[in-house]
Amino acid sequence: MSESPEGMRHDVLTEPLIAMRTADGEVRGHTLPAVMAALARGEVFGDFPALQPHQTHPWYAFLVQLAAIALHRAGRAKPPNDAAAWVALLDALTDGDRAPWCLVSDPGRPALLQPAAPDLASFKSRLTHPDELDILITSKNHDVKALRVGAPRPEHWLFALVTLQTMQGYPGRGYYGIARMNGGSGNRPAVGHLPSLGWGARFLRDVPALLAARDRIAGDYGYAEAGGHALLWLAPWDRETPLSIPALDPLFVEICQAVRLVEVDGAIEARKTTQKAARIDAKAQSGRTGDPWTPIDRDGEKSLTLSGAGFDYGKIVDLLIGGGYRQGALGARLDNDTGTLWFSGWALVRGQGKTEGLHQRRIVVPGEVLSYYARPEQHEVLAKAAQRRVELAGEVRGKLLAPSLGRLRGDGGDSKSQVIAEYVGKCLARFEHEVDACFFEALWDDAAADVHDEEPWRGRLLDIARDILTDAFDRAPLPSARRYRAIADADARFMGGARKFSPEWYERRRPSAETEAING
Repeated sequence: MSESPEGMRHDVLTEPLIAMRTADGEVRGHTLPAVMAALARGEVFGDFPALQPHQTHPWYAFLVQLAAIALHRAGRAKPPNDAAAWVALLDALTDGDRAPWCLVSDPGRPALLQPAAPDLASFKSRLTHPDELDILITSKNHDVKALRVGAPRPEHWLFALVTLQTMQGYPGRGYYGIARMNGGSGNRPAVGHLPSLGWGARFLRDVPALLAARDRIAGDYGYAEAGGHALLWLAPWDRETPLSIPALDPLFVEICQAVRLVEVDGAIEARKTTQKAARIDAKAQSGRTGDPWTPIDRDGEKSLTLSGAGFDYGKIVDLLIGGGYRQGALGARLDNDTGTLWFSGWALVRGQGKTEGLHQRRIVVPGEVLSYYARPEQHEVLAKAAQRRVELAGEVRGKLLAPSLGRLRGDGGDSKSQVIAEYVGKCLARFEHEVDACFFEALWDDAAADVHDEEPWRGRLLDIARDILTDAFDRAPLPSARRYRAIADADARFMGGARKFSPEWYERRRPSAETEAING
């Protein structure tokens, strides 16, 4: 087994390594400049076939940050729509040195997203597949399979490298995660508004907006106004001395680990080694780095770390209209955003020794609702209405449905009580799912009609809960000896609570006098 001679391989500026699908469905390879030119023309309505779902935001963020850095350095305001212009812009970032744009280069020189490693022989960890380099924890093959790509191409290594260097948390002793994350077990979520689901339209919105926000980000977070490190793989790294925040460009593309790609018998492999310090000294920041897509909590103390619950309706209310978070530069609605937008939430949630899921959520936000953002009084009314609806859903779940379902367990002495408890948990999860499915449509409809009466929402919540409880009467694994008594207890508990929660609903749904007399 022999490694390839030292030299440059797979230059993303000149080799069409990146497969991209356009509006006509055609898939073919593109150079990085050609990809950015297509985005600037708004042509990319499709996707990148080799890109895995958990790699979508890392790749998009890389493209947007890289474009904004290149345009700023060149003193340009708009992304050019031809590949030759992008070659010149990107080439200028490395003073004409092509090694930093290659997946494989002389170890003594930087390579793409890889710092120079003159001591490459000491990089003892050998990875032969891009999935091993990636950030997903897939050892047990329960959810996402390990070694998913049968015959990896250079672009698979590119996407894995981008994801690792810009999204990794704390993976274990001797390794460090990114600065744009609140703690090693946190995540780097992406929250924003999309003018379209196509990559091109988003790129055309976000790049100029990020350029416009650059000086504000620098001032708010203490970055260098000019001359800071932007592409962190270019700066020498002894793996002991971190870079400081004031030494960085506000739009920097970071790296967090010492890794190098090499070619062995014509195939790419990776080499890794440990480090004694993080690439960036940002522990005190708690993730507050001015990331364009990451919200900061209302107290300004830390960045958002999404939980395993994902982007449920309560979290979205807090993020979108509730004022619980301050949005990043590309997360908030922009002054030139018109018409209907999409709210988008994305996060790969990390756990202790596991991945707790890739969470993605997109919600249509009508133009008339977006107009409230610019009118503080209407925005406050909408925010209070949304928060109140979240509270009401919590009351129905916690004070009506859960206790009523709990009556089905009786005194807990039955051998199936644990089975019933699990069934109750599924019923409550179903309630959350069904509320989530209708929450925003109902909120937007009422906002557009200027309706502030909460009674229809109370009734809708009770309808959902009542249907779930009725299904439980038929399906819950109850012992026959106490089945009817348990159902009667649960029904009485629910209807008694519903009478207080919404007398109007109770009068519509309560049994008739004749039925009550028959039932005793």
